[in-house]
Amino acid sequence: MGTPEQGRRWISLLDKDEDIEGRQIGFSIAIDLAAGAVSPKLYAEILDFLPAEFDRGGPAFGLALRNYSTKHEEPTSEFLAEDRPNYVRLITLDDFIKFYAQPCYHYTLSEAAAVRDDFFSGQSRTLEDIDRPWTGGNNRAFVLPWEELKRALASKSGDEIATYLNDALGLGKSNGIGEENKPEFVFVRYPKEFDGIEFRQPAALDIDWGQGRCFYLSWHSSDLWGRTQSCCGRERPFRERIHGPIGELTSEFTTGHSIGFSESVEKDWTALLRAAERRFDKIVPDD
Repeated sequence: MGTPEQGRRWISLLDKDEDIEGRQIGFSIAIDLAAGAVSPKLYAEILDFLPAEFDRGGPAFGLALRNYSTKHEEPTSEFLAEDRPNYVRLITLDDFIKFYAQPCYHYTLSEAAAVRDDFFSGQSRTLEDIDRPWTGGNNRAFVLPWEELKRALASKSGDEIATYLNDALGLGKSNGIGEENKPEFVFVRYPKEFDGIEFRQPAALDIDWGQGRCFYLSWHSSDLWGRTQSCCGRERPFRERIHGPIGELTSEFTTGHSIGFSESVEKDWTALLRAAERRFDKIVPDD
């Protein structure tokens, strides 16, 4: 268990210039608290699970969150959405194969071309045979409004759109099973109505901070949508929400086409912190 001294030490580490992830988490937690997305009591309880020794605030928070989740119900944002737009999930082809096509349809990573042809050639395929949890890191899957993705797909073509989305959505994927080891992106559309799953505006405690650095930032608005932060810091954000694991998909979940292969994207961590400060200042303005 953490102690008050550990908590104070953790807070002090967040202000270190070299701990970009720690400052990123600190800003996101402050935005969550000010917006009312997460209660102060819950964050305090999570920090009770800080490890005994740590020298960086970011990984320490990720470990505290994982430790907390082993003994309690997984914490999540209190901003529950009631509207049901048409959602879509973007996923790399290799993740689709590893987590779904391999265990459910018996494809291997070496059969990526066959998976692309069978699932993402432009002819929609239903996914009722997927009986593995449909989720992502930290048991959360990020989704976008279909209308926003559709507009983006219409604005660019080929690998240009894959690179743009890799950047604008803050994914920053650099390796995959595509040509020259580039990541290939595909998408899956959700049914308009689907019982038993809750969609929420994401908060800092919904992120898998133990899987390396990311471009997540909490959002200050109360419209029940988060906003992406681009890797380069210059692209317009997309709206985003999260949901927990879906045990089995139905025939109303359908595949889209392959979006394309992404080139490497610029990763500007200084721009990320500037964006974090702007988001914080909008909800906690200076007197």
